[in-house]
Amino acid sequence: MSLVDCAVSYDALHAGHSTDGRTQANPMVECPTVRDRLPAVPAQAAAEVDQNLNLLDRRIAEANERLLTTAGEGGPNFAQNAIVGTLRDKRLTALERIEIAIGRHAARPTGLTRLASCTLLGPGSGDNSGSGDNGSDGGDKRWGRRRSRRPGR
Repeated sequence: MSLVDCAVSYDALHAGHSTDGRTQANPMVECPTVRDRLPAVPAQAAAEVDQNLNLLDRRIAEANERLLTTAGEGGPNFAQNAIVGTLRDKRLTALERIEIAIGRHAARPTGLTRLASCTLLGPGSGDNSGSGDNGSDGGDKRWGRRRSRRPGR
């Protein structure tokens, strides 16, 4: 079973370039990790849980790709509303499926759905954070730093 961190640092993988030759980071989403917050996963649920965890990773990558391809489109709140908001809804569904899969064979975990919200980081993000905690890079139980900025600031 693959239980790798959910955090994707798309910024480090895909940097944009400004016209003056300096490298400028692209906006990206950062989501709370899920794998390190799961209870013990029963063997009978492992494949389904892993499938949904991988889906969470793909959704983050898709959101970051969409941030790149739609840069400057749709007004100041487009990225937050159309990309980060949609990502939250998709993560919520996958997290609920994880809770259900585990609950079929053990005590159903509670509170995973609070990990659905992601943060919009970087230039062009309007310094807007969505909601929730940023995930940590390791498999430890650190929640990372909390960002709580208001849209439009």
